[in-house]
Amino acid sequence: MKTWIWIAVLILVIILFSCQKQTESAKGGKPLEEDKIFHVAQEVEGKILSALTNLEQGKAVEGAQLLLDAVLLTKPGEYLPEGFEYKILMAKDQFRLGNMGDALGSIKDALLIIKPPSDVKTEKDKEKPKEAEQVQKKEAAAPVAELVRSKILAASQQFKEGNADQGVELILEALLLFGPKTN
Repeated sequence: MKTWIWIAVLILVIILFSCQKQTESAKGGKPLEEDKIFHVAQEVEGKILSALTNLEQGKAVEGAQLLLDAVLLTKPGEYLPEGFEYKILMAKDQFRLGNMGDALGSIKDALLIIKPPSDVKTEKDKEKPKEAEQVQKKEAAAPVAELVRSKILAASQQFKEGNADQGVELILEALLLFGPKTN
């Protein structure tokens, strides 16, 4: 009888230890949601910094592709507007193939998906304040490379502040500066 009691206690102890190990492995083996978000944020920041480095070295295609990768990392595909991911992937392929015009066209289409132009202009929009005209003159006078860099850095700052949508818009606007200015 004593033997049966000891066997039962031993089995109970083994079961308790095995349950404890499973709980520890579940905690350590499965990253938490915050860890995933932090990892993605680090990856986005790394891609943006790598893109800036590539752009400064004159590697526009590699820099553009890294920026487009960063854009795709900002949200899972199911949360992106319909057609947006496709346009970004098309732009990446066009950059890779050396078709700058087609790539910029896809980027412009993607930007229009997330930031449609306003059809109705208010009276306030029609009046251009003098300050806005001065800012536009400064932007026109600044070298394109500096404008691209400043938009990318502003996008990085927006990502750090948690404004992914504004960051994506700034990156796409920076990429559009790769081509000729159209009115």
